[in-house]
Amino acid sequence: HEGTMVSRSLSSVEEQTPTIKKPQTLIPIDLNLADSAQLEALPGIGPKLARRIIIYRNLIGFYSQIEFLHKVYGLKGKHFLAASPYLYVHDLPSPSLDLNTVSKKKLAYLPFMEEESVERFYKERKKIGRFQDWEEFQQLMGISAEELGVWKAYFKL
Repeated sequence: HEGTMVSRSLSSVEEQTPTIKKPQTLIPIDLNLADSAQLEALPGIGPKLARRIIIYRNLIGFYSQIEFLHKVYGLKGKHFLAASPYLYVHDLPSPSLDLNTVSKKKLAYLPFMEEESVERFYKERKKIGRFQDWEEFQQLMGISAEELGVWKAYFKL
């Protein structure tokens, strides 16, 4: 009788022990092409963050830098650090926004724009009417060559 009790006890313990899943091998993905399932497979990204990443990507057109994920609500610190090694940005689309006609609302959504930058941009554009070239724009806005590269990724003249 005692042998039966011991075997029942062991089998019930075995049934309660969770199986440990082997971690899957993660392959880096293009942030601008990733779908929700690919994003959710990344460490630190669940369904809500994956949805927010895609919504923001649709809003701004594309991510020109991985760091722009910091603008996605809830995707800072440990979540970003966990996911970023598995993300890259490749082959950016041609700029689609016109620097001389972009609306204030659209400009404010862009990840590299702060409120004061939006105001400065509109003040300068109003003053001169149209930006003629990128050199003039860079001087008037007082931005670095690196910052100018980000503007050029999103805007055409």
